[in-house]
Amino acid sequence: MQTNKQGLPYRPGLVARLEGQRFGLLTVISRAQNAGGYAMWNCRCTCGAEIIVGGNRLRQGRKNRCASKVHKAQRTMSLTVEYKSEYQSWRNILDRCTNPDSEKYAIYGARGITVCERWNEFKNFMLDMGRKPDPRFTIEREDVNGNYEPKNCRWISRKDQGRNKRNSVFVTYQGRKLLLIDLVEELGLSRQLVYERLKLGWTLAQAIALPNGSSINRGRPRGSYKKKNKACTTN
Repeated sequence: MQTNKQGLPYRPGLVARLEGQRFGLLTVISRAQNAGGYAMWNCRCTCGAEIIVGGNRLRQGRKNRCASKVHKAQRTMSLTVEYKSEYQSWRNILDRCTNPDSEKYAIYGARGITVCERWNEFKNFMLDMGRKPDPRFTIEREDVNGNYEPKNCRWISRKDQGRNKRNSVFVTYQGRKLLLIDLVEELGLSRQLVYERLKLGWTLAQAIALPNGSSINRGRPRGSYKKKNKACTTN
């Protein structure tokens, strides 16, 4: 004997009884008048709204809530919780481009850098960018003077992002022009130490050649300032 999905004997024209069953946020209350050849059912949503839904749509999972904006807000909220790191990055780019009170507005919004209209909604931002490979990743613009939009943005580690800034420092070393951050990494030096030496007036050769223990005296390697004073005294 043939049976239906509920295990009941199959009979042509027999309608499965759905009263009392729950499908997502909808609970079936009673049978409604057929429509388009389908059995229809009166359903009550968890928000209190009552709607009529086709039995086939309920069983196939194509309808499991009413169209209330309450549920849309709940879905948006769940996105911000599930993708917390990505949501914070999204909020940050909106803030720096649209909020004059933001600390970074001067170097973003004030320079004319904008966020594309599509990304005014977080769900669209997530559809285009996807999840971060790592929560510590940040958003980068390929063109540092371009806008925040799908074709110009990607997730990148903070280390790699340091290579693509307007104030990135390029140096020439052994006939090669390269980023200072790459040279320091290539030579196995302390980036912080080399940068501090350069800020204090050391030449590139001194900054990368002298050992870590070399002292700094008014921006010069040890001894250079004393020699200058001695020369002045002699004259």
